[in-house]
Amino acid sequence: MEFQGPIVQNISYITGGETVNITYTAVTDIDLRSANGFEVCCQGIYCTSDYTWVSATITSKNGLTITITVNSTCVKQILHGIRYLWRETPCPFKGAALYSSTDPNLPSPPYYKLF
Repeated sequence: MEFQGPIVQNISYITGGETVNITYTAVTDIDLRSANGFEVCCQGIYCTSDYTWVSATITSKNGLTITITVNSTCVKQILHGIRYLWRETPCPFKGAALYSSTDPNLPSPPYYKLF
């Protein structure tokens, strides 16, 4: 029985690439409800400001791995961070992008990582 939503296990990214692969754990499968919620930052030390983060879209799902397409402003640059649902009010009730497919009430929690 699952007691939490999908948890980030691994992030795979090639510097200068157009996509980021994120693999999840703690669930048997992911229910993808939206392509939104992720943001990336390619502004180095300026990633501490919310204004330097740009949206990134989920473009595919394969098992427990999703692929995110990097915003064109960050393509061919070094990504310094990625985050998911990091705003104070990220989405309407039950409006997150990722949930456990076993229990539709278990969303993936907010996530923030600087590289």
